[in-house]
Amino acid sequence: MSIAENDAPPLGLLYVAAAARQSGLVVSVIDMNHPPMDAARLAAIVEQRRPRIVAFSVLTPSSGKVKDLVAMLKGRFPRTDVIAGGVHASALPSDLINAGVDFVVVGEGETTFVEVAEALLSNGDVAGVAGLAYPEHGSGSVSTAFGKRLSMCITARRDPHTDLDALPRPARDLVPILEYGQSGALCSSRGCPYSCSFCSSVLSGGHKYRLRTVDCVMDEIADMHAQFGISHFQFLDDNFAAVPDRAESLVASLRKRGYVWSCQTSVMELVDRTNLLSRMYEAGCREVYFGLESGSRRILNQYKSIDLDRAMAVLTHAASFGKGNGIAGEDALQTVVGFMVGHPEDDEDSIEETIQFALTLRPLGIDTMISIMQPYPGSLIHQDPGRYGLNIEKTDYAEYLYPKANMATRKLSRKHISRLYAKGLLRIMQTY
Repeated sequence: MSIAENDAPPLGLLYVAAAARQSGLVVSVIDMNHPPMDAARLAAIVEQRRPRIVAFSVLTPSSGKVKDLVAMLKGRFPRTDVIAGGVHASALPSDLINAGVDFVVVGEGETTFVEVAEALLSNGDVAGVAGLAYPEHGSGSVSTAFGKRLSMCITARRDPHTDLDALPRPARDLVPILEYGQSGALCSSRGCPYSCSFCSSVLSGGHKYRLRTVDCVMDEIADMHAQFGISHFQFLDDNFAAVPDRAESLVASLRKRGYVWSCQTSVMELVDRTNLLSRMYEAGCREVYFGLESGSRRILNQYKSIDLDRAMAVLTHAASFGKGNGIAGEDALQTVVGFMVGHPEDDEDSIEETIQFALTLRPLGIDTMISIMQPYPGSLIHQDPGRYGLNIEKTDYAEYLYPKANMATRKLSRKHISRLYAKGLLRIMQTY
């Protein structure tokens, strides 16, 4: 079950559902945003279907809603086991265990979920299931201990999947796939080779960058087109071009098919390979998102080792395929650059430099997005804020959204960050 508010299908959950179905389990998927669903409607579905297990995919901002749903389910259906997974669950399993969740999947969920589900359905022992957390006193009695801090067992670590081609494809038939704006969402890789201090996604994907073969990716795309009529695809990889040679091979295959697609990648991968960007456009790429994170040379040098002038060269090249260069309609490449303010070493000057750099991109036809850095559980800045000179002042995870300031830095208060962000955002929005 997913309650994440975005316009892409819950691929992680659909991968787990596919693995469960492949193992012989009867499974259904509910995305509480497609169509919108409240707790009463969920309760009615559980009442009707009486599942043995209800599982949630949990992101940090929606973790409070999940806890409320867990309390409702455990109160009304005490014999139903509740399992949670996802980035927030992997980062803070105790947060969900203390809220009444029976089992938390830590890390990638396909194999762990299947093994714990099979153990529960056969009255077996879950202690041998790797990648699992659960209350020390055993399963099934968490509902009697709401509000108490529970001792927690964590089983052996489960390593991330090494052969991504062997995983069953996401069970897209279990959701109203064509209702999503990003109905063609897919992943050709997992993990990220970088260690950004603000990122928590490595908890589920790991630092080791793992690739599916080009043939496997293209077969999935062909199936999506044949089964659902999808011809516009969105690669949700953290860094599409992290391995440039492999990206070249995938782009060459995409060009042969004639589909339209989008991706996100790092400017760093294209600094010396702007020809790859050209080939991406020729192969049907019509939107690319770059997470530059800052427009301040000082901040970039400290955190990402990006040369701003070389980054600008890549962005200018991307803009040459866009509307700002006179290319019209569906032939135009939409380039989007993301920035964050509230970096540990940000001050008024560096934030102003970021806003100014974002403004220089607008006449080129480049769209810009700006957000406030969040101390997501699982990130380095959340694990050790003092090391980065941060003070996390707000711990309501529902507030961990990009327009919200939840921490103070060495040089800026939380309210000061909010003011600078709001003023900068207004200046950018006035260019549209």
